[in-house]
Amino acid sequence: MSKGVGYSDFASGTVLDEGEITITSASFRVFDYGGKGKACPALMLGFTTPDGSEYEQAYSCGDLDYFAPSDDGKYLKILRDRTKIHKSSNFFKFFDCMLKAGFDKSKVDDDDIGFIVGTVGHALQKVFKSTGSFADGKAREDKAMLVFDRIISMPGEGAAAAAAGVDSAPAEDNPAAELATPIIMEILAVADKNTLAKKDLLTSLIKNDTFKALPAVEKPDVMTIVKDDAFLKGSVVWTLKAGKLTLAG
Repeated sequence: MSKGVGYSDFASGTVLDEGEITITSASFRVFDYGGKGKACPALMLGFTTPDGSEYEQAYSCGDLDYFAPSDDGKYLKILRDRTKIHKSSNFFKFFDCMLKAGFDKSKVDDDDIGFIVGTVGHALQKVFKSTGSFADGKAREDKAMLVFDRIISMPGEGAAAAAAGVDSAPAEDNPAAELATPIIMEILAVADKNTLAKKDLLTSLIKNDTFKALPAVEKPDVMTIVKDDAFLKGSVVWTLKAGKLTLAG
């Protein structure tokens, strides 16, 4: 049973027009439309485009009376009797389009929205028809929203490997390994006792300044290889034991 609201069932500002995007961060936060609207729980999605541009997009999830972000931002806590995010929410529209675009439903993790980080796909502005009206009788306007219409590669697959249909190259011949190794060393160098749980490596990678400075086209494969046990276990500059990475002394 999940800790909070699930994504398998739902109750019934433009940042990019169209293009390929890679999701680099995902968390639930309280969002108030830059002080111009009522605060609400929202999925805050960070992504990059091939030209290196970085964006953040909010997808509202309902009302703070019913849902609130967990302390770590990984899931939505249920506060009252409403247990499902409504299908009218922006989050549902984004999530539904992502599944229809080809995201593997078996990879959904109700307890950690980070399961979508590393997804590469084509996205576009889709217009959603609005229904109903406001309290003053004024009709709600149709709304355009950035959503996926095609998934290029799933997290952990790597855009280049998926497109070529081949296995990852050996670490010594893999450009992603050469890029990832010094970044992981940086992360471990500042970690407590130079040790980091493997499950936290991707999150730490995304926050790393050296990784942020990489060209957007290189980031997906670096994000992929840091999940590769063969790569992590084959290093001589750190060890991987019991799910923890430790910088070699």
